[in-house]
Amino acid sequence: MFKVKINRRIKKIIMITAACTMLSMYGTPISISEAAMRSNAPSVYVTPQNTAASDIISIDWSPIQTAPYTYWAVHNWNQGGEGGGYAGFQQQSGFNQTGKRTLHFALWDPIASNQAIKAEYLSPTSEASRFGGEGTGLKVQTTYNWKDSEWYRMTLRSWQEDGHTKFGQWIKDNKLNQWKLVAIMDHPVANVAFNYGLSMFQEDWAGNGQDVREARLKNGYSRKVSDKQWNSWNNQRISGQHDTSYQYDGGGTSEYVWVKAGGNTQSTIGTGRTFNLNQPSQPEMGNFDFDIQSIRFENENLNVSWKLKEQSTPQFKGKIEIYDNEKLTGQPLKVIDNIKSYQTEVSQTMQLPQTAYAKITLTDIFDRTVEKKVGITNGSSDILDGNQFAWSLKGISDFEFAKINLNKSTEEMQIELKAGVPHHYFNETYASIKVQNASGKVVYNKDIYGNKQQSAESEKVPVKVGDYIEVTHLEGVHRATFTNVENSKQESFGKKAIYEVTKEGLKKVDKMPETTILDGNQFAWSLRGYSDREIAKVNYNKTTEEMKVKLEAGVPHSYFTSTYASIKVQNSSGNVMYNKEIVGNKNQNAETKTVPVKVGDYIELTHIEGEATKEKMRATLTNLENNKNETIGKTARYQVTKEGLKKVEKMLETTVLDGDQFAWSLKGYSDREIVKVEYNKAIEKIQIKLEAGIPHSYFTSTYASIKVKNASGNVLYNKEIAGNKQQNAEIQTVPAKVGDYIEITHIEGEAQKEKNRAILINLWNNKKEYIGEKRTYQITSTGLLIK
Repeated sequence: MFKVKINRRIKKIIMITAACTMLSMYGTPISISEAAMRSNAPSVYVTPQNTAASDIISIDWSPIQTAPYTYWAVHNWNQGGEGGGYAGFQQQSGFNQTGKRTLHFALWDPIASNQAIKAEYLSPTSEASRFGGEGTGLKVQTTYNWKDSEWYRMTLRSWQEDGHTKFGQWIKDNKLNQWKLVAIMDHPVANVAFNYGLSMFQEDWAGNGQDVREARLKNGYSRKVSDKQWNSWNNQRISGQHDTSYQYDGGGTSEYVWVKAGGNTQSTIGTGRTFNLNQPSQPEMGNFDFDIQSIRFENENLNVSWKLKEQSTPQFKGKIEIYDNEKLTGQPLKVIDNIKSYQTEVSQTMQLPQTAYAKITLTDIFDRTVEKKVGITNGSSDILDGNQFAWSLKGISDFEFAKINLNKSTEEMQIELKAGVPHHYFNETYASIKVQNASGKVVYNKDIYGNKQQSAESEKVPVKVGDYIEVTHLEGVHRATFTNVENSKQESFGKKAIYEVTKEGLKKVDKMPETTILDGNQFAWSLRGYSDREIAKVNYNKTTEEMKVKLEAGVPHSYFTSTYASIKVQNSSGNVMYNKEIVGNKNQNAETKTVPVKVGDYIELTHIEGEATKEKMRATLTNLENNKNETIGKTARYQVTKEGLKKVEKMLETTVLDGDQFAWSLKGYSDREIVKVEYNKAIEKIQIKLEAGIPHSYFTSTYASIKVKNASGNVLYNKEIAGNKQQNAEIQTVPAKVGDYIEITHIEGEAQKEKNRAILINLWNNKKEYIGEKRTYQITSTGLLIK
């Protein structure tokens, strides 16, 4: 919520009505009595120190710990003034990706006008509604399943149109490098910019102070209205509320700042602190480009469509100019201007000469332009050129038993089957319809028998550029026709026709591409045991980047007393994400596990009977998209690629120093553990646990020690453990990030028999090593480095 100064009377009213306004402002209701019993986590504010009136504001955000009813307003502007608003990310419910996650965008009603704000554009997953409580205005909530620890860029822009100010919201998934236009609002007052109060806040709006919420911010920028130059938000001040029972904290690295509140959080920044970030003077924008999908001129009507490339920056506006010469000189015959950011096609009536040329100019949200020239032919085109096509399949007495309509613009094929017997003379497949995508997956397949009763059926099938369509008909010469719906051309396609969908329309091909068992996005492995009973099922979906491992209860195979089968997943850094060994004669519990697996990762499966003549079918791989399957042998290793899977000889080797999680174990007399040190790089924390007792009474001086220093050499933690002194139980948590140092000593670390009393354990790959009397490690982006 906005930080505004209010007198005591107004503040009291707001406190009483807060529970009532939560639903209208945010969307997830709680009762008044429930709100009264709750205590909120304090709000935390991040304020860039170098801002000016701007027309573009942009920042990257990453959620680290999420809690229900949390709002990360990554953009906040013009508080209490004309065109005031905020935008950001909300966790509506739940603590993780199973909860409802949304994008938020709100504008307060205008001060200088009685007209209402309108939503000019909404994405398919967005909803607009009025809000009240803290003033009134229009909000847009967009379902968007952002993921923990991933980075997202939210960019807003304001611009002028017809005496109004438009506000646009865009979101970018940094990992996929893909942008999305979320919403455009029409504010009925001219010349409004992001004038002041540019900031971010993290808020618990419903009283879940016991739960921790944490996020990171980086790459904050604004573009000045005055000269269109960029301001880099490389100086950020973090502050927070002080009137709640819970605490807040914040900090920064050279790359990002972070904020945290709720639970047992304790402030390390007092009333506030400014952090400096090392970032470029202007944002990295990426590439802007598009492809012309089609351009057609018939019956005095020009139709033009285009599509942004998959990783292009967003379109902001466009213009089409028509010329009578290829060099595009002189005055244009026609100008189609004011193409909106959400338009990808135009249709206009006009008169053109026999040959004309179009210059299509698109501008992205950063005001960079791309121009493309294309010729326009006045007249009808080939039967395979265009966007809309139809197939008609007829049977006895020319009864139409199937109709197919393809609309390439909407990437959809409508298949209508009519009830009846197609042709009772044919006791076999009389006709068929098949659609296969570019990866080889069959997305639709229908065999139509001549003498069998067919039920009425209607189905929509997704079809896009690169996909294939196959239509067959035993009497196709006379009873199977293909029609170009746009130019009304028609032809018989014969007994069999195969088409590839192209940018221009369709192209006839001789055959559909063959795919291998390793091509595609969905795979399954089946491991079986005694009497061919399935003991383990592994399903991998590359699109969702998830592998589901299901183990069945029972004894796999009582004849085998050692490892009978195994399943192992290792990420591209060499860290073991999952490892399961299945012993033949041991009872196995039922178990289901979901493992994250993405491009670059490795999968290994073994089966002791995988090459046996009769039993090799007990270890198989199936491609769930093209239904191909094969036996995998005793050992099969795969690397996940963009195309599917690739067989490899071995997995990536890792050392004890590679990974994100490590533990040091220091032991004393009789090998009793006296201290355990655990480091998790993902959360940038070291936990040090000292056990109560006398470490080793034979040693009267320092027996072991732990020291943590930051990259600047400042000591963050230092503990010396005397051998013959009573040690109290103690647990300490110390912040540690890339560049910091960890020093461990142990007086018996190099003794022949006792050196196992000081060891390092890699918690990712389970590798271990002795550390000796003294070892200093520096934390790196890939793990640890011995100094």
